Amino acid sequence: MAFERNRGLVRPPLQPDRFGAHDLVTTQGGDPMSSDTTRPAPPIPPPDQPRDDLGPLPRIARPFVDWVARVRATVHTKLLAGFLVIALLLLSMGVLCIAVLDRVNRQVETLTALNRQTDQAREMIYEVTAQSHYRAMALLTGDETWTGKIYAAKNLFAQNLAELRTYAVPERTAFFDELQAANDRFTLMSDRVTALDEAGQRAQAITMHIDFEHTQSHVLEDALNSLIADSQQRAIVETAAFASHRRFLTLAVATFSGVSLLGALVLGAILSWSLIRPVRRVDWGLDRIANGDFLTRVSVPNRDEFGNLTSNLNRTAEQLATLYTELETLNTGL
Repeated sequence: MAFERNRGLVRPPLQPDRFGAHDLVTTQGGDPMSSDTTRPAPPIPPPDQPRDDLGPLPRIARPFVDWVARVRATVHTKLLAGFLVIALLLLSMGVLCIAVLDRVNRQVETLTALNRQTDQAREMIYEVTAQSHYRAMALLTGDETWTGKIYAAKNLFAQNLAELRTYAVPERTAFFDELQAANDRFTLMSDRVTALDEAGQRAQAITMHIDFEHTQSHVLEDALNSLIADSQQRAIVETAAFASHRRFLTLAVATFSGVSLLGALVLGAILSWSLIRPVRRVDWGLDRIANGDFLTRVSVPNRDEFGNLTSNLNRTAEQLATLYTELETLNTGL
């Protein structure tokens, strides 16, 4: 009975597992009491680890995955770094969009200013022309209400000129100084014509109006017409530039958005597979150990918690192999 119990300790032959590994080899026949009846199997090199462990990623991504895995940092730190890079990509895209909107806004403001100064210059030409009309009516009718309308138009002209200085594109400081000086001369001549008319010297007033006041009004009109022509030309150029820049900026935003999205996806894939791969290898190693292959060793490039986990798994397999060998030796000696 003791012999039967001792024989019960002998492990029966094992069929090759799904990985092709054997644990023990039992000789057929021979003396059951002989020490050669059951012996440990010779060392079998562990099977290669699975190499197709990058999932859908192309092989070109392997060096990047390995590099991330070799970084000596915790998983928490790696995840934070990845999220930070993705956040920076999103922030960069936001900054680019703000810059594009600012550029478009400045171009729209320039176009608006050019169109506005064109319209305001036309109003000023009308005010100069109106003064000549009011002066003619005042000299012909002797009605003082026309004289009041002359100075009302002069006030509007001065207001428009002061307002135009504040937003003109470009600033045109010298031009507006000359325009102001011409208007001052025009006002001085108007005052003299008014004084002659009020003094009853209508013939002299008409002569001064024709020879000086009316002539000076053409100086103002010519200057304002040149401003209008220049503003219209600038508006045409700015409109063409706006259309061209809009296409370029739209393409730039679309390209940067696509690159940012692709970069975030690639970064996420590399970071995730640097964590998924050791998990799969550890799972593979545990499956081998569970099937009795204590020679299995798992190797990962990770220098984080997964690297420690793999090291502990290998130590566990080594301890199990040692204990199993001792148990085999004890069983053989019984």
